[in-house]
Amino acid sequence: MIKVGLSGSTGRMGQTFKKLIEESTEFTLSAVFHENSDLNDWSADDVDVVIDFSLPEGLKEISKWCFEYKKPLLTGTTGFENISEVIDTSNLTYPLMHSGNYSLGIASLIKSIKSFRALSKNANVWIEDYHHKHKKDSPSGTAIKISQAIKSDLDKDVQINDVRAGSIFGVHKVHIATDEEWVTLSHTALNREVFAKGALEVLSWLKTQLAGFYSLEDFLNS
Repeated sequence: MIKVGLSGSTGRMGQTFKKLIEESTEFTLSAVFHENSDLNDWSADDVDVVIDFSLPEGLKEISKWCFEYKKPLLTGTTGFENISEVIDTSNLTYPLMHSGNYSLGIASLIKSIKSFRALSKNANVWIEDYHHKHKKDSPSGTAIKISQAIKSDLDKDVQINDVRAGSIFGVHKVHIATDEEWVTLSHTALNREVFAKGALEVLSWLKTQLAGFYSLEDFLNS
């Protein structure tokens, strides 16, 4: 059993991870960290890998612990444009993966964007970013990641339209419109487990990697 330390354990994603880990035959929850706990209570012997879905401040703390004890860290924390704002990725002693979204469907959507290069030359391109009303960062990490792919693959600056309402898990739409045609790429998360299941699938892979910074694309291409 892989022993998991969970940072952000009281949040919505933290609760989802708890449920899935309790049901798992591969992982066991060995330590938790939240705003009212102390990392000094963690024992390195009790943790094989760390999952962090907290806030940037929590990620800063947990990354220092992983740096000291050389423990793999998978994080989905958002609220910044580049993870280097929070973690010095140039001097890692552990495998680190960051993604604003661990849905394999979103990863596939992002990979497909480059196929629209010819169409996008004279097109308007924009993103719609829908999440629940309690989500603190706007635009979301997923929307930022999609916009970065559009800039890289289509050489287009893109507008992000944000909606925060109800209990929406996550809906992302990419629109590419010319005078003659309009293409929409759309992804809808039906529950929060899609993100947690994707992250757990990656976690066992990350545990076997050398120290360094990894993206979800590295896992998909492995």
